[in-house]
Amino acid sequence: MLEPGLIGAYSSGAVAPDGTLWVAGYLEANWEDDFPFGDLVVGRYDGSRVLWKAVDGVPDEPAVDIESYDPKGFRGGQTEPGLDVGLWSSIAIDADGNPAVAYYDATNRALRYAHLQGDTWSVSVVEQRDYADLGRYAKLLFLQGRPTISYLFIEPGEGGTLDSGVRVASGSTASAADVSWSFEAVATDDATPCRTAYCRPGTRCVADSGLCADTADGCADCGSGEECVDVGGQPVCEQIVAASAPETYPDALGLYVSATLHPSGGVALAFYDRIHGNVVVARPDGGGWTTVIADGELGGDDTGDKGIGTSLAVDGAGNYHLAYVDGVDEALNYMLVVDGATPSSPEVVDDGYGVFGQSFADGKHLVGDDSNILVTQGGDVRITYQDASAGTLRLAVGTTSGDGHTWATSELTQEGFAGAFSQQLDYAGALRVMSWWREASPYSIGDVRLMPSP
Repeated sequence: MLEPGLIGAYSSGAVAPDGTLWVAGYLEANWEDDFPFGDLVVGRYDGSRVLWKAVDGVPDEPAVDIESYDPKGFRGGQTEPGLDVGLWSSIAIDADGNPAVAYYDATNRALRYAHLQGDTWSVSVVEQRDYADLGRYAKLLFLQGRPTISYLFIEPGEGGTLDSGVRVASGSTASAADVSWSFEAVATDDATPCRTAYCRPGTRCVADSGLCADTADGCADCGSGEECVDVGGQPVCEQIVAASAPETYPDALGLYVSATLHPSGGVALAFYDRIHGNVVVARPDGGGWTTVIADGELGGDDTGDKGIGTSLAVDGAGNYHLAYVDGVDEALNYMLVVDGATPSSPEVVDDGYGVFGQSFADGKHLVGDDSNILVTQGGDVRITYQDASAGTLRLAVGTTSGDGHTWATSELTQEGFAGAFSQQLDYAGALRVMSWWREASPYSIGDVRLMPSP
């Protein structure tokens, strides 16, 4: 029987009206048998584990080896990889109680959408273009019954520049088989540094200018790593950015997109501007968008690298609550942005030096990855996140104290290197925390685990 192996990373969960918890994630590989997969997987949680099914990424060919693998079993017994899809999966429930998923196609650098009707999943491409990267950090919501996906885009601009930012795709219907999409930009940086993969044919990414420049003739012999390009109408030898594997954290505006429904209608957003090191919030405004730098810049002055791992919650009054990492101090921060417009002072939630009031013997830990923020009806702020140094899941609870909060941190102990892609869910009448774990010995395995929340 074919075993999944390393399954469920980039996990996302949603509870349907009938109480079913649906989980989407990424199937990396079965490294024990050396089978790289790269699939979108979705499953129901049965009370103890997720019953995973491969939804996209399984190829039709070659024929399944039925002597070795069950064609009715996991992945239909297919051991070969297809498209590499399923990264940054985001699941939501439509008006009829059916799950749908937005996710990234790494093979084509495209955004895809899957939807379940009855027992059948349908899949469609939301946006895909040559020399562009579309769909990282996808977040799916249903707005008035229509799928709405917020995501990072990187694409060629004018004059050799690249554009990057956050785009929202709105679907005409929930069904992936019948949907058409419209698009709007929330925020755009039109001076994004170039990358070789995004330069059109006949151009090269110039390291010094950050522009895609036309190739030229007439240069003397260029040095190592240099090519002859047109600079201001003249052939010049310039250092060229070499082609490389896709960046995990591209130098762009719009990383770590976090989205939630705004109480007055529309979608509220927060994201990280890696180019400038800022955490940015966006709110719907009369058919458009208003963006505000929440942290990382004040009065035009740089105040540090703020916004890695951004997570957003919006309360009933329309106030934005942010959790994010201070990239300089490597600490988890919290900020309240009143009405999504006026930032308050940032608060240090966890400085990485200890937990339960006790200091770590091995010094400072890197904390704050994969945060998920929730505001209770009583006004407490709850943030789950990973201690990436120890591989543990943490919970911080902030109670109102004066103009800020008093923060108490704890560890949700579990087996394996855990705490990734954390999410707080109201499931089976109680608040639970879902996260992803992995173990490396003797082979890499991993899956999703649901735990009670203190």
